[in-house]
Amino acid sequence: MTIKTFFTLTTISSCLFGIALLFMPEQMSIWHGQASLNPFGKFTTQMLGGALFATGTLGWFVRDASPSTARKAVLQFLLISDFFYSSINVSGLIQNGGGTPFQWLELGVTTAFAFGAIYFLQKEN
Repeated sequence: MTIKTFFTLTTISSCLFGIALLFMPEQMSIWHGQASLNPFGKFTTQMLGGALFATGTLGWFVRDASPSTARKAVLQFLLISDFFYSSINVSGLIQNGGGTPFQWLELGVTTAFAFGAIYFLQKEN
């Protein structure tokens, strides 16, 4: 896999999850094993959706960048964010007694992207 492909896949995944969280927060809540969202939960879900969409946009803008300090910083950002997303997913799976298939999908995606960021960071050095 090339780094351009990695950034393109980051864009697709982050934008799809982000759009879903922005425009379908209640459905995403159900897929995560929650019956409903209160107003603050909806707000928080949509804020995360915006952040994920912004992450996807960042991946799109950097996909053609040559090796640089900025590209390395973007990879570090992706590693840190995917580490936290994976950690939160694991916590949710534990709290929900095994969670839902959707939560397992998210865990797989965020973990794969974290390892991808590690791989490309090692290649940058």
